[in-house]
Amino acid sequence: MQAFPWGANALVVGAYLVAAQLAWLTPMRADGIAPIWPAAGVALAAALIWGRRASPGLLLGIFTA
Repeated sequence: MQAFPWGANALVVGAYLVAAQLAWLTPMRADGIAPIWPAAGVALAAALIWGRRASPGLLLGIFTA
């Protein structure tokens, strides 16, 4: 099994953070929650493409967003 390159993990983190920042540009509900969270799509795509090997990048992106 080939190891997951750290450069791709950095790409996953960057894409997740950019998508999370885009979510704050959408109109908020009255309770301050963003109704659309595009970062979830980034996380799903990374998980489907790379499986568990993408988890370090996803976790870093989730905890820094």
